[in-house]
Amino acid sequence: MHKKFIALTLLVLLLGISSAFAQGEGKYAEKVPISGGIINGKAKTLVKPAYPAAARAVRAEGAVNVQVTIDEEGSVIAAAAVSGHPLLRAAAVEAARASKFAPTVLSGQPVKVTGVIVYNFVAGTPALAPSAEKMRHFGLGMVLGSLGELDSEPALDNLAFEAARFNDPALVNFLEPLKRLPNLTKDKKIETVNEVVAALDNALTGSEAWQWEMGKNFGGIVTQMRLRKQSGGGYKTDGDILRARLLKIRDLSYSVPADIPADVAEKLRSFAAFLDQEDLSDDEKLAAIGVRVADLLRIIAPLN
Repeated sequence: MHKKFIALTLLVLLLGISSAFAQGEGKYAEKVPISGGIINGKAKTLVKPAYPAAARAVRAEGAVNVQVTIDEEGSVIAAAAVSGHPLLRAAAVEAARASKFAPTVLSGQPVKVTGVIVYNFVAGTPALAPSAEKMRHFGLGMVLGSLGELDSEPALDNLAFEAARFNDPALVNFLEPLKRLPNLTKDKKIETVNEVVAALDNALTGSEAWQWEMGKNFGGIVTQMRLRKQSGGGYKTDGDILRARLLKIRDLSYSVPADIPADVAEKLRSFAAFLDQEDLSDDEKLAAIGVRVADLLRIIAPLN
C-alpha cells in the first residue's frame, strides 16, 4: 500500500509538471528573442561609431561584429563585440547601444530580437599625419605594449594583423613570428610576443629605439584604462603601474630626438605633471590622463 501511494504521488507530480509546462510553453516561446541575422538595414537610427584615436594611431581597421538584443520597443538592451580589432570594439559597442530599431511584431505581438550589427572601420588615406610618419615606431611600441600585456587570445591574434601592416623591410624578420600567433596555444602566443618584444628591445637604436620605448609605455597606460572600462568599473586600476609608466615617459621626454616633431615633444613632456598626484587610480585621474593621451594621439593621427 505504501509503495502504491508513493507511485501515485510521483505520477500526480509528473502530471502536474507536464501540465504546468504545457500551459507555460506558449508564454516561454513568446519570451525567447527571435534571430534577425545581420540587422544594419533594419535600423531606424544606426549610430556611427567614433574612430578611437589609439586605433587610428596604429592604423587599426576592419569589420567589428556586435551581437545585440533589441527589446519590444526597438531599443538595444544588450551589446557585445564578438569579433574585430580590440582597439575598435568598445567604440562599436557604444554606437550599437545608442542605435534604434523599429519594433518587430510576430503574430500581432511585439517581440525581442537578436542580431548582429557590422561596423566597418577604414583608416583612410592618408591615414597618418606627417607627425605620425615620423612616429611609426611609437605606434608599433604602443601596439605591442598594450595588446601584449592585455593577455587575451583575440588581442594577441590581432598582433599578426598589425605586424603585417608594419611595412618596414628592416623589421620583417623580427615581426614574422607574430603572423603565426593564431595557430599557437595561448601560452605559446604570450611567449612568442615576449620574444619579439625582447628582440626589438635589443635591435632598435637611436630615434627608433626611443619611439619604441615611449610607445610601449603609452601602450601600458592604455591597457590599464581598457581593463577598467571593459570591467564596467570592477577592475581596480593599478596606480603603481601607471606611475611607473609615467616616470618612464617623463625620463624619455628629457632626451627627445631631434627628428621628433616639436608639438609631439611638448605633449609628451606635459605628462610629467601627473606624477605630483598621490593616487592615479581613481576615475577622475584616469579621465584626465585619458584626455591627455587622446590629445597626443590627435596630433599623431588626426581625424581626416
